[in-house]
Parts: sequence; structure tokens; C-alpha cells
Amino acid sequence: MREVFLIIAPLFFIIFGAAFLRYINFIKEDWSENLNQFVLKIGLPLLIFTSLAKTTFSLSTELRLILINFAFIIFVLILSYGIGHIFRLTQELRDTVIVCLMFSNVAYLGIPLLTSVFDNTILPQLSLIVAVYLFGLFGIGVGYLELTRRTSTTSVVKTIVKILCTNPMLIAVFCGILISVLHLPIPTILNTAFTMLVASVTPVVLIIIGVFIGQSTRGNLRDWYPVAIFSFASLMILPALFYFGLIFFRIAPSEHVLSILESAMPLGVTPFALADQYKLDKNFIARSIVLSTTFAILTLPFWITFLR
Repeated sequence: MREVFLIIAPLFFIIFGAAFLRYINFIKEDWSENLNQFVLKIGLPLLIFTSLAKTTFSLSTELRLILINFAFIIFVLILSYGIGHIFRLTQELRDTVIVCLMFSNVAYLGIPLLTSVFDNTILPQLSLIVAVYLFGLFGIGVGYLELTRRTSTTSVVKTIVKILCTNPMLIAVFCGILISVLHLPIPTILNTAFTMLVASVTPVVLIIIGVFIGQSTRGNLRDWYPVAIFSFASLMILPALFYFGLIFFRIAPSEHVLSILESAMPLGVTPFALADQYKLDKNFIARSIVLSTTFAILTLPFWITFLR
């Protein structure tokens, strides 16, 4: 576990270093928005595209991977919806918990962290897992939020299709798979340029997470109690359910280590971006990102060591 901790420690050093610089106002607020646009529209899509374009796919293996992760997302949706009703949460908090549990930081933190622990050969598999989570959040998650707030099913479908068809990372997944299936080579000049841009992705996404943490609201101590419960559930209980669920269905967890580790990632920043539009609890999301990312320094080395 110590060895794994030392591997991922530099990533969290960058995150919390950026958080401190934002806290003392050395880094300005507009850094996050500008850097995020680069990563969302150029950096991560290129990383996903290049990794998939150079891969030879096995339909049975990839389909199994996709279906297992998709089934887990559906399970999380049903579980969180049931918990919301059992504990009689307000609609705002119930919808917040549903969206947050469905979307951990599988792309911004998951990709750089897991490639640091393993190597870049896992990128194609990681890219497919990220695609499933993106489809789960923007397809199923946003679809649920739209249905609870609109009466027209047609408008809901249009909204979901528009979001899915304009998401840069999903477009990168489809283009990368298409290039791979058609065996089309990427010109050397483009490949070199893409490689240079992709190399900048990891430090930039870590800085973005840190800047967000540095400018998040603090609140009172009692405001953090439900956040702590949520963070423990997302970092420990959900991956445990994934692990034992695979065993229950007689599927070897060793074949889906990356999927389990992605389910153990802390909360990502995407739900925060959806908060205003769908009237979610913005303070709960912000605090959950801060606390779950902090706890992840300990929980991720545990899961990586346990699964390896």
C-alpha cells in the first residue's frame, strides 16, 4: 500500500498545491474556466481518440466491459433513488445524491491516476469505461432530471440527444473506434501534434480540481456530516458492492479491476456544473468534491493494493 501511495502522492500534491494557491488568491478564479475548456474540448478528447484509434478491438471483450459498467450505473441509480425515498429526502437533496453517486471523477482524476499506477496500455479500456459513465450521466442521469421537471417526453429526448451528440469526449470515443475498425492510419505530423497536446492533460486536470477545491465554501462543521457519509459511501461502499456483485454473478473481479477502481473515484466536478440548471444542492456537491477527494488519498491506495 505504501508503494501505491507514493505513486499517486504527486498527483494529490499538485491538486492540493493548486488548492492552496487558489485559497491565497495567487491563482485567479478564471483559471479554472479557461483550463477546463481546454481539457474538456481538446485535451481529454484527443487522449481518448488517440488511445482508441491505435487499438484492435475484440467485440466480445469490449461488449462485456460496457455492459457490466452500464449495469452498475443502473444499479446505483435504483439504489440511490430508493435510499432517497426511505430517508424521505427533499427532492433537491435526493436528486443531488442520485447524480453525485452516478458520476465519480472517472475522467479528470481516474485517467491520470490509473495510468500512473499501471501504464498507458490501459487507456483504451479506460476510455470505454469513461464513455459508459458519460452516457450514464448525460443520458440516464440528465434524462431523469429532465423527466422530473418537464411534462413533454419529446423535449426530454431532444435534450438528451443534443447533449450526447455534442459531448466532445463521446465524439472522441466514436471517432477513435471508427478509425480503429477501418484501420485508418493517423498521419505522422498529426500524431506528433496530438501526442504533445495529450502530454499536457494530466497536470492541467489536476490543477483544475485543485482550483475548484481552493475556492469551495467551508460552512459549519455540522454541514459536513452528511457529506462525510456520502463520501464514505461513494469511496468504499459502492466499489465494495461492485466487487461482491461480480463475485455473486460468478465474474472474476480480477478481469474488471479498472472498472472497480473507477467506481472508487471521488466525486467529479460535472454535477456541480449541472446544479444551477436542475436546482441541485450546490453546497453539498462542492463540499462532497472537497471531502471525497481528500479521503481518496487513503481509500484509493487501499483499493489498488487490494485488487492488485
